[in-house]
Amino acid sequence: MFATIRRLLGLTARTPAPAALAPPEPTREVATSPRPAAESAPAVATVSAPQAIAQLFHDSTLTQNSTPAATTVEPDSPASTSDAAAARLQTPRSAEVDTSVSGLTDELRTRIAGLATHHCDPDVTLLLNGIAAEPTASIRQLPAAAQRALALTQLSEPPMAELIAVFEEDPTLAQALLTQANSSFYGASRAVLSVRDALQRLGVSAARNVLMAHSVSALLCRPGGAYAQMVDDVWQHMVRTAPIARRIASAFNADPEEAFGLALLHDVGKLVVFDQLTALRLEKRREIVIPPESLRDILAELHEPLGGLAVHNWNLGDAAAAAVATHHRNPVPVVRDALSEVLHVAEAADISAVRGREFDLAESWERASLGGSAVRVERALLAA
Repeated sequence: MFATIRRLLGLTARTPAPAALAPPEPTREVATSPRPAAESAPAVATVSAPQAIAQLFHDSTLTQNSTPAATTVEPDSPASTSDAAAARLQTPRSAEVDTSVSGLTDELRTRIAGLATHHCDPDVTLLLNGIAAEPTASIRQLPAAAQRALALTQLSEPPMAELIAVFEEDPTLAQALLTQANSSFYGASRAVLSVRDALQRLGVSAARNVLMAHSVSALLCRPGGAYAQMVDDVWQHMVRTAPIARRIASAFNADPEEAFGLALLHDVGKLVVFDQLTALRLEKRREIVIPPESLRDILAELHEPLGGLAVHNWNLGDAAAAAVATHHRNPVPVVRDALSEVLHVAEAADISAVRGREFDLAESWERASLGGSAVRVERALLAA
């Protein structure tokens, strides 16, 4: 699968990547309408959201056996987007990116204005206007217990008694934690039956990732019709990307558990769009019809700023919001962001595997102006 990345041996002497490397053309994956059977990827097993959470830390299970059949996740290209989007994709650049709440809100509205000039269907206008009017209002809050637990895990020295109490008050959180602590990933010789023992076995970072997986799965809406499968595809993609991100994180000098957690969130902006479709469906008491080409552009253009805003909204930190909001690296951030780079490569690797295509890491490395160690990334991917 990785034959062409042997060219990386010529890149390693230049790591981290110098400024002279070309900025990227994005490798976005977007949900589209199902393709004809003749164009579909080979059918392989899928996993449900609960199964995915239980298996999430098992790299081999997720990356080898859980790719969805005929997935609707596709990379963007100028040929598959509107004229406005295509023009932006064809003009890769390096720039200082404002990933604050106000900066992402402005960027989101700018992108919405561009989309509105090319997609004028009534329901498209309804969707775009709703997101533009109150961007954060379209972002669902995480469950209260999960929010409190995540806030505690952000502390340099989390109060263990308080963290235990938060998990114990929410049976679904406690079950997710215990399931993970007793998984074969940790090679435990005996089962743990208490939240306290589970936290001691997992550690705070891994417990935070259980929280994120549980919280994101709770955000899976059911917009109905053709959109339902697309929601599942986005979730499956994030679940598969997480262990890849953990595996390659050290090659970018990033924390593996932090990379894992953010990979679970990197496309959450797409779930926000589908959530808005669900809300409109309930409000209007009818199906909301978005043409496939319009939906491709909306998801491709809006999911990064919406994802960054969601991370801000959940108080997961400025660094996490920046990584999620820039993981396609167009524009390339002026200040190097290791987590953004990890997410970019992990996502590209998953898309290539799902589509049965060779992953050209060397090309991706140059386009996205990546730092870190290309050879270590290659080794990690080949060892999977």
